[in-house]
Amino acid sequence: MKIKKSHELNGIQVSKPFSREVRVIFSPDVDEGCGCNLIRATIYPFSKTDYRPRDRVEIVFIVSGKGIFVCNDKKYPIESETALYIEKGDKIQIINTESQNLNLISFYTNPYNSYDLYQKLLSAAERAQREVD
Repeated sequence: MKIKKSHELNGIQVSKPFSREVRVIFSPDVDEGCGCNLIRATIYPFSKTDYRPRDRVEIVFIVSGKGIFVCNDKKYPIESETALYIEKGDKIQIINTESQNLNLISFYTNPYNSYDLYQKLLSAAERAQREVD
């Protein structure tokens, strides 16, 4: 058995335009025998995630906040207690439309290792920032 407190874990800060904090809570490269990912993310006010297709199934649970979920060019309102099942190939984005943080949990049964996941998020923000500059 393992118990972790996400606020005690190191994570990453993703820069503009996708300003958020991401912490991998469970991952197979850190937790021996773990066959999944559990990830906590905070999307800062009026920020968003990148808009890209998912390469695996993902389940997202909105813990707190409000925003818009974009899936394959359709928009859906989201708020706390909303669960999202994202299929492989779905192109998605989560947008925080409020002045409060939007907090969520993501779960993958086909996991990434922590380093690869963090690099994917940071690279997307760097690419987007270069396009703006």
